[in-house]
Amino acid sequence: MAPDTPAQAIRCALALQAEKPLFITAQRISLTAGRAFAGAVGSQNRREYTVVGAIVNLSARLTRHCPDGAVVLDENSAMRVWNDIELDSLPSIQVKGSARRVAIYRVIGERSRPIQMQTRFAQWDRVPLGREKERAILEKALDKALRGEGGITVIYGPFGGGQTPLLAAGVRYWLAHGGRALAGVSQLHMSDMLFAPWQAIWRDLFGLTPDMTPEAALEQALSLAAEFCPDCGDDIQLWREPLSLPAYTGRLRPMPARAQRLHFFHLALQTLAAAAARQPLLVVLEDAQWADQSSLDLLYYLADSVADLPIMLLATYHQTPGFVFRALNHARGTAIFLDNLPPERAREIARERLGLTELPLLLEQRLGLRDRQGQPSPVNPLFLEESLKTLLVSGALLLDEDAQGHGRVRVDEAKLLRLPIPDTVYAIMLARLDQLSPAAHALLQVAAVIGREFDLPTLLVVVPDVTGETAAPLLDELTAADMLHLAAQEPTPVYMFQHSVLHDAVYQSVPYARRQAIHTAVADLILSRYGDNLQPWYALLAYHYSQTDQNEAGLRYALLAADDARAVFANKEAAALYRQALVHLEALGLDAHWQTAVRIYTGRAEALHLLGLLDQAAESAAQGLKLAQTRGAPFRAWPLLNLLADIRLAQGRYTAVWSLTEQVVAEGKRYDWARACYLRGLTAVRQMDGARAAENLAQAADW
Repeated sequence: MAPDTPAQAIRCALALQAEKPLFITAQRISLTAGRAFAGAVGSQNRREYTVVGAIVNLSARLTRHCPDGAVVLDENSAMRVWNDIELDSLPSIQVKGSARRVAIYRVIGERSRPIQMQTRFAQWDRVPLGREKERAILEKALDKALRGEGGITVIYGPFGGGQTPLLAAGVRYWLAHGGRALAGVSQLHMSDMLFAPWQAIWRDLFGLTPDMTPEAALEQALSLAAEFCPDCGDDIQLWREPLSLPAYTGRLRPMPARAQRLHFFHLALQTLAAAAARQPLLVVLEDAQWADQSSLDLLYYLADSVADLPIMLLATYHQTPGFVFRALNHARGTAIFLDNLPPERAREIARERLGLTELPLLLEQRLGLRDRQGQPSPVNPLFLEESLKTLLVSGALLLDEDAQGHGRVRVDEAKLLRLPIPDTVYAIMLARLDQLSPAAHALLQVAAVIGREFDLPTLLVVVPDVTGETAAPLLDELTAADMLHLAAQEPTPVYMFQHSVLHDAVYQSVPYARRQAIHTAVADLILSRYGDNLQPWYALLAYHYSQTDQNEAGLRYALLAADDARAVFANKEAAALYRQALVHLEALGLDAHWQTAVRIYTGRAEALHLLGLLDQAAESAAQGLKLAQTRGAPFRAWPLLNLLADIRLAQGRYTAVWSLTEQVVAEGKRYDWARACYLRGLTAVRQMDGARAAENLAQAADW
């Protein structure tokens, strides 16, 4: 059954009630969703096609309690459609065949449109596994923000710790209390793309949709931006690049890259504050360990500025080597660490999910509750959840149902003993891929190359032999198997991999040659779709071409993206993109492209210098200098000599500064000569040599 089948049945029932013929005096409809037997029943003389089962009986009995002209549901069916259908709770009833009273709901009508956040997190509609304490902490922080005491909350821990289910619970809580939520997800392949996770947040805030023309999107964004920030003047034009809108053709007042960055941060704060004045705002940034540095810097800036606003910044990240989240111990922050579940809590959860009073020892070992020596062991929540799914699919755990449809799990210990169970989350993900149909597996691999989040039109273009009609059942299969979930429905379906670990496992399973072909197809699609305004897509194009053997295209877009990053003071991203460009250049041959190589070494050294990575900056500058000197190009060597001298000055190596600038002072032209004099003057100041300082600084000023 497709995930949206219950909602479709309710829409049909509402239509039947709305269009009831006059000859029908009373009409009552009740619906239940679940397992039933469908087939031909009866003898050879009287046989009919019908459905039989506990849910059929329950539906018939609910009809007796349904008001005339209404549609009613049981609780299980109601929970499956709460995102799409507006419901009203009715008094519980006692029905034949059930020892407990049955909760029923009356259908009010179809919701005008499920908001994006409800759709995005509908998959995690249960209380997070064993996280009751952490959920209480999160809700307390959200309550403060709803009262106007904003801040930042960070949910972090190892992969599979359960960050997303807890995040989903927080989003539901915020929405239920009248707030508005915006969310963006960071992806590894977009870690060099400026403000990548924020783009979804901004576009949702301004109400921009993929079906809008660039002109319509621009008009709506700038109009709303001016409404949010009426005193911002021309600064609202700074929204164009983060929103991937056409570049501004007018003249803005010139300002350094660092100043422009701060202006945009202030503009973003003013915009969020104005939006929050209308409705409390929850801003979600998932998987921050893969966010570009500019996105993190903006998050930190906002965290320092929302204390008196009804704004909650909610970030999640997984602990990875080398990643430091600077706002973890923020004064107005809440940090929630999700470690592995203690053995007793994990055992309790497993018993509850399976309906067992005790777990066999072998089953506990297969679920990770005990180690190889039989000792109790902490369990990763994702490992526990995925292991249970694997055992149920394999038949080692069997679901028995009684006449009333109540299920109980039975353990087939013989099959469990023979079944090889992977002992890591990653291995479980790979094992689950083998249970998919070949067509669904192939489609999932293409989706993994596109990214953790992808829209249906992109998928259909990249896979030309698949149509919307043939893709629908495959996507339903992948959704039912908990591989994907629907992140947005309108104006075009957007799907997302259930876990970042799953996304990585699927991506790594794609053969290298096929992976290259898909990356090329995605890059070609970006070129054809956004050919009129490619600038916002330079970094993404650079990534996709970096995974192919098209080195010329890879070099072109890596350089363009790196230069753009430097222009807005995104030096970490710029340094990474220049390094990516060097990889392409080395494949093409440094000798044939030495001038481009000098440019790349120079740009990377300048970015590293601004980051304070002085040793790496000096190494890059020295490589560029060596190449320029070898080629006998002094006009290219002079800027690098000055750059290297500037780095040595920052390191306190003053003798090296005098030595490096000597050639530039003797031979350099105009700007390079003045720059060398300026660096020598600063060095003299540091050495407390007033006469030499005055002489050199005066020479620099005269130029």
